[in-house]
Amino acid sequence: MLKTITTCLLLVLTFQISANETQQVQVADPYIDLRTGPGKGYPRFYVAEEGHWISLLKRKTSWFKVRLENGTEGWVSDKQLIKTLTPQGDALDVRKLDADSLGDSHWAIGISGGDFGGADLVSLHIAYIFTENISTELTLSQALGTFSNNYLYDVSVQHRAFPEWHVSPYFTLGAGQIRTDPNATLVATEDRTDDTFHVGLGVEVPLARRFALRFEYRNYLALTSRDDDEEIEQWKIGLNAYF
Repeated sequence: MLKTITTCLLLVLTFQISANETQQVQVADPYIDLRTGPGKGYPRFYVAEEGHWISLLKRKTSWFKVRLENGTEGWVSDKQLIKTLTPQGDALDVRKLDADSLGDSHWAIGISGGDFGGADLVSLHIAYIFTENISTELTLSQALGTFSNNYLYDVSVQHRAFPEWHVSPYFTLGAGQIRTDPNATLVATEDRTDDTFHVGLGVEVPLARRFALRFEYRNYLALTSRDDDEEIEQWKIGLNAYF
């Protein structure tokens, strides 16, 4: 099952790499100013001169986040952006630039690997992004240990306090279930299923327009049928694709 889902995810990731990711325009004025944030209160820090190509990444009210050919990113007002040209040589119509036309992401899928209480871990997830700060995620995981195998599914909420940072930290909180299947050749016990809760911290590092490398730590609490509950630590690293 996990092998099939992993193959599908890899095919989607390949498709995302080949997709056209951004809309580009050329500076037609002598220059346009880039600011550190979406507003006049943010300082100017860079100038893109006439003839330079810029990629439009996202819109926030009357401000647009852009990326230059050298990788520099900043914010430009719509008043300056109307003085740019499309690849066809036409003046840019700022009114037509909504979230969908700029390719703002609402979904993410990913695959990761790591450690779950000393066992090798493989995880697959899909997330829906409500805002820059809040998203929800469904995760399916399999941990292969010496004495038993664990199968987990979790539903969690993620909060990003600083989405504008290049390296973006986040906090995650969620619940789910874990099924433990003992290795029959080594341990003569019954399978069991327990409810779980978890908290965690992570960080994402952008690799490209729609891809990011993700590092994450989670602390699980398994509510077992025994007298004592069980704490399990999870570490993993993986790739996210946004669409």
